[in-house]
This record gives sequence, C-alpha cells and structure tokens, in this order.
Amino acid sequence: MKIYRIVPHCSATDFTKDYSEQQLERDHNIRGIRSPMGYHFYIRKDGRIVKGRELSEMGAHALPFNRDSWGICYEGGLKEGGTTWRDAQDTRTDEQRAGELNCIYQILQYIENIAVGKINIDYKIEIIGHGQLPGIARACPCYDAKKEFSWITA
Repeated sequence: MKIYRIVPHCSATDFTKDYSEQQLERDHNIRGIRSPMGYHFYIRKDGRIVKGRELSEMGAHALPFNRDSWGICYEGGLKEGGTTWRDAQDTRTDEQRAGELNCIYQILQYIENIAVGKINIDYKIEIIGHGQLPGIARACPCYDAKKEFSWITA
C-alpha cells in the first residue's frame, strides 16, 4: 500500500516576531535547500498562504520522508522569547488554522488527481506532524497533528 503524507511543520520562531517567507527562504538556502523553500506552503500569522514548491515537486522538509509527502509550515511555534525546542508552543492563529485546512484540501485534491484511475494503486493518506514521523525527535509542529486532523483521514 502506498502512503501519501501531509506533514505540518512550524518555523520554530518566536511567535511575537515576524519571520517572512524571504527569511525562511534565506535560512533554507543557508542549510543547502535549493529554492524555492522546502515546503509546499508557508502560512503567515495573518493567515496569508505563501506558495513554496509546486505540488508536483518533491519537498525538502522531512528527510527521509520527502518522496510522496507534502509540507505545510506555519509561522511561529515558539512562545514569546523562545529560541529552542524547549520553548515549543502551539502558537497558530485562527487564520493559520484556517489556512492549514485550505492547504490540506489543496493537497488532498492533488493526491486524488494523481492516484485516481491508476491501475492497482492501493493508497492511504496520513496527516502527521514532522516530529511524529518515525525516527524524528522534534517538537515540530508543536501540536498533535495526527489527532487534530484524524477526522479528515478517518
């Protein structure tokens, strides 16, 4: 069975400070991630969705799970003054939560288009936080994505 994953992330930045898509892109480039950013979507605090990679393009957001997965990142994830994962906190605004659902819906539509009609393809969709992936020890995205979105894939 083929597993398609939608992987929520956070930018792991102090939610009281702006972290623009340009800063995210710069930081990804410094880490060797080529442009555009490694995520397919980046959601700013005001809910604005910034398009990263095309859905048809492999992301660079969750090694070794990048193939057949799509990354959504929200701005924030650390409490005020936070600088490390010890400061992790679900800082999503209502607008970001709505933006996440919008992105998930777009990805689900894309998956339906690539999977439907193919011969002998048995697949399932999993929405799983970055830190919930096997072997990944991170607080990212600072909430239980599997639980929060279980109603979508049930």
